Amino acid sequence: MSASISFSLRFAYRNFTTLTFFLSSNIAAFLGDPNFPRFALHERHGGKIRLYQYLFEEYSRLLLSCPWDRPIAIDGLESRLRSGYKTEGRFGIFHTGPNDGFLHRSLLWRRHEDCPALERIRFDEAPPRAPVKHVPTWSWMAYTGPISYMEIEGGTTDWEKEDLVSPWDKGPSPSGNKHHWDSRGLYLEVAARDFDIKGDEAAWSVVLDCKSDVDRSGFKCAIVGRESSLLVDDGKGDRRTYYVLIVKPSETDTSVDGGIQLYERVGVAAIPGKWINMVGDGLKIKIQ
Repeated sequence: MSASISFSLRFAYRNFTTLTFFLSSNIAAFLGDPNFPRFALHERHGGKIRLYQYLFEEYSRLLLSCPWDRPIAIDGLESRLRSGYKTEGRFGIFHTGPNDGFLHRSLLWRRHEDCPALERIRFDEAPPRAPVKHVPTWSWMAYTGPISYMEIEGGTTDWEKEDLVSPWDKGPSPSGNKHHWDSRGLYLEVAARDFDIKGDEAAWSVVLDCKSDVDRSGFKCAIVGRESSLLVDDGKGDRRTYYVLIVKPSETDTSVDGGIQLYERVGVAAIPGKWINMVGDGLKIKIQ
């Protein structure tokens, strides 16, 4: 067993001993699996998702002495999950296909409610020999601080297919070598739309990642999924809940590939469709 896998399982079991009353027997078996992640492979689709979400939530609470090691310390465990799930992915994000929700649910992480703000990790300030050069903003590994995932009941959501393109839809990671940690060029392609938060924002889930993101003038949203059920149209607009990423123009680069604009993720939200401008095809962007 590699050092990173051993480290990951040790931290998970340590948390297990203090959080026993929160855990199901499935999670205990998952964490204690001597042939990790064989136990998870026998779970149903929803169970596989819940298990990796729990593991990443707990890992995100660790206070590493070097923040730029956040993607490295769990790499061995994450690699085994990708292999076991037969999926592409990186940086805590999985992709197994357009319809199964693996990609979508892994993108819908959020700052934990107990954390006032996540802090962006400055990988450019890491020592020259540090392997990680860049982590995309759509990954929670680009930040320090605890995360959780949006609670979405299984089988109730239509996941976005046309206006959300995975970085792995066109094949393996552009980096090729699993030890190459520079994610520049690993883009999430989406259609960005204007949105207007009307009424009581507190009644809905709108969570920004970092405290510094207070100027919302350039914010747009990218639809990840929407409630499947069609609510009765009472003349008040689309009242289905939409699960979206909140994005803003990149602070470093502005365009790539023939003028397509680069954006950064700044948060996540669950909002009614009537708050989103659905006119037209949206603005095609790439999130880095």
